[in-house]
Amino acid sequence: MTFNHPSLNAVLDFMIPADHHRGMPGGSKVRIADVLPPDVTEQTLINLAVHLESIVNSHGKELRSLASQEFWEIINSHRQVTDSVVRELGKWLLMAYYTDPRVRDSIGVGARAPFPNGYVVHDGNLELLEQVFERGPIYRKIANDK
Repeated sequence: MTFNHPSLNAVLDFMIPADHHRGMPGGSKVRIADVLPPDVTEQTLINLAVHLESIVNSHGKELRSLASQEFWEIINSHRQVTDSVVRELGKWLLMAYYTDPRVRDSIGVGARAPFPNGYVVHDGNLELLEQVFERGPIYRKIANDK
């Protein structure tokens, strides 16, 4: 689900602007709600965006009327306050963005999962993997008492 909150959408689009030539959506057009853990709600993200908007407003500006460069100049001029907000929003936005099928197709990694049919593995020289096979497992076995 994408959100329908003007401040949040504006901030997300400043963070990742759309690139129509490559078919890549802006930040507000990806399903960020799909990647949020249960303790992070839509309201949490809205509160973060509104906080950034209040900083913009303190400069006598309106968030939705800013050019991207102007937005980032204001945000960077308040880095002590804005860094944690941008990092928190950015964490969820990047996760949603790079799992979006449109983005994955556009950057050439494909939108489909590698299973159940898997990716095509081209025939090659399996002797190149001999050292890996000979090394054996590289994990530690643990007791599972459950």
